Amino acid sequence: MIHHSKAKLLFLLGLFLICMCSLMLQIIETRILSVISYYHLAFFSISIAMFGITAGSLFVYFRERWFSPERLFENLVWICSAFAIAVELSTLLLISTVVMIAGKSEFLMMVLLWLKLIVILVAPYFFAGMAISLALTRSPWPVPLVYTVDLVGAATGCLVVLAVLTFVDSVSALFFVGAVGALAAIFLHRLAVHGPF
Repeated sequence: MIHHSKAKLLFLLGLFLICMCSLMLQIIETRILSVISYYHLAFFSISIAMFGITAGSLFVYFRERWFSPERLFENLVWICSAFAIAVELSTLLLISTVVMIAGKSEFLMMVLLWLKLIVILVAPYFFAGMAISLALTRSPWPVPLVYTVDLVGAATGCLVVLAVLTFVDSVSALFFVGAVGALAAIFLHRLAVHGPF
């Protein structure tokens, strides 16, 4: 058993990191998309992030019986782990995808490439949406506190990404985001294994 205050700290740290990662991912992907496609399509990543996070939240809502409050920490561990793995795989697939704007003869290939890009980019956000939704709706701690940590984590991600991109390239920064997502899973795993109270 972990002391109540330590359990709360581990939970809030995990949530903080996953929220931070989701914003960092969004900013870095905006930068990458501005290079591999037309510049004005860079904001496509913001739409994808909103779509993915919403889809993950809706999945939790419609499959409520799969995510009981008693198994909150176990669920958050595998979801954060899946987020970390999805970021790494998404990065590898993203850098190997060629995006094109084609004429009529290559229209079908262009549509398939864009669909591939959407699936590649959505996967990590889907898991982030699940984690954030579960944290906000199933947490034993007050919602205002949990929501505050969510917002502070996201705001911190916007600042941390500036420092990270100062020292490493965008692709390396994406791998860093995956590693931080795995760190969130580690904090939550400790909580799941030893029990919160």
